[in-house]
Amino acid sequence: MIRFLPLFALLGCPKTPELPTPVWDETPRLPAPIAGVYARSPEIPTDVALAKFVIDKPWDASLSGAAAGLALKLVNEMTHGPGLTRWRVREALWKAGYPFPARDARAWTAAPDGGPPPQLLAWLDGFPEGDDLGLVRARGHDEDLWVALRATPSFEFGRIPRQVPEGGSLELPAASGATYIVSDANGLVVRGELDSPAQIECNIVGEWMVKIVPQSGPAAVLPVYVGMMPPELGLIRDVASIRTPTDALARAESLLREIRGAYGTTPLQRDFALDAGARSLLRGDAGSAEGVRNSLGLPPEKTTLWQCRGTTIEACFDSVIWEPENRLALLDERSTLGLAADLDASGVHLVGIVSVTH
Repeated sequence: MIRFLPLFALLGCPKTPELPTPVWDETPRLPAPIAGVYARSPEIPTDVALAKFVIDKPWDASLSGAAAGLALKLVNEMTHGPGLTRWRVREALWKAGYPFPARDARAWTAAPDGGPPPQLLAWLDGFPEGDDLGLVRARGHDEDLWVALRATPSFEFGRIPRQVPEGGSLELPAASGATYIVSDANGLVVRGELDSPAQIECNIVGEWMVKIVPQSGPAAVLPVYVGMMPPELGLIRDVASIRTPTDALARAESLLREIRGAYGTTPLQRDFALDAGARSLLRGDAGSAEGVRNSLGLPPEKTTLWQCRGTTIEACFDSVIWEPENRLALLDERSTLGLAADLDASGVHLVGIVSVTH
């Protein structure tokens, strides 16, 4: 990516504006934790003390808005609550409009008049070049909470709205060499190239999922809400680990019912043949997803196979349900399900086969 130097740098002027000396006991000013568009926003913080501290860092207002949303929740919890879990960070990013996944999320506490904690300074010393920084401080009852996020932008993103009116168009900005995958609110998928901008007609009310895959680096996966306000997502929450494969299967089927119920869809019907295929894929007997499809006589265009691993069933599903390619299998009314599960030292391994019967 080509970076252009600002004109005042080329003219030999100072690269950074003069800012007042930080006064850490002043009340912090936080960036907005909710945005109307997905976009990167390299800026200077409105929190004067923080601005002086990060003036030579790649501070991003959208990414820092996500950090602000997390901080506002955490100051009410401090020593308890779910903390910086993957689902919490992801939802905060989407609300604040930052388009790329977070690679790292940290939180530290410090005295309100003491400035940044040493652990934060050490973390910033090793901050990778080319990454974006999200950093805020929030005032608690008797201490400051610092929340930091790190993300890697893999292409020039442009701007994508979080909401589109029913019957409107969703325009995806051009990103050379990237491809897009979009699933509508029913899970039907369209794909294309982004060497030029793409327009997608949005005629179905509900949550659409947009995935932009660059030639290298992390993909951007984003929900877009057509004809509706963005809701509190809240579909996945980590719970205690399960103990046996039978428990895992029961929890997986229960969670699938919860997910489909949240989208107004009836529960999936289990199929013994698909169960057997899922167990075969879990054991490695079939060799590949294609081998399972062939052995069961399932057409690829009507079958979705997915695998996930996680410390809990919830964490496992969290890596599955937001992918546009899986939405049809998870949401379509005319689907049957096969499931298999196993446990190892790292958690649960889940295999699902969904056949759409139309």
